[in-house]
Amino acid sequence: YYGFFIPFWRIRKSWHRRWLADYQKCTDDGVTFDEKDVMNIPLFIDCSQESVFNLVAVDWVALMMYELLKIPSSGQTYHLVHTNPPNLKSGIEVSLRHLGINCTERGPKLTPLLTKIQDGINVNTKIYQQYIKHECIFTCDNLINTLGDKYVHHPDVDEKMLAT
Repeated sequence: YYGFFIPFWRIRKSWHRRWLADYQKCTDDGVTFDEKDVMNIPLFIDCSQESVFNLVAVDWVALMMYELLKIPSSGQTYHLVHTNPPNLKSGIEVSLRHLGINCTERGPKLTPLLTKIQDGINVNTKIYQQYIKHECIFTCDNLINTLGDKYVHHPDVDEKMLAT
């Protein structure tokens, strides 16, 4: 999760310095900051519209693993996943919003600098392609059935959790 969003955070940080130094040049390049300090930049994130956001809290994973370690081995596979994961695209948008980034619609042509930035984003997100372009559905039925009343539902992956 953090690895995916670090390039966006760095881009925002860099453009914010540029904005403070010469906002007109940034505007000419197609990047602005609004009155709430949100960066508006014409970047495209090539991701599935339908895939789910397979993200779980490490504390929850540790708790479920702890409970699994207390029972005898059964040879089953346990997917430690959310039972109702949110939409991937929505999760990306919420995360970017928390970082103060709004990916605006792209015009017909990007400036050379924005083309270079978009190319960099494409390279960085390519390593996550199996997570952002494909529909991977996991169920935690084995986990729930095996742990019974020791199973704890994962907290909602919502804006509050993503902000945390």
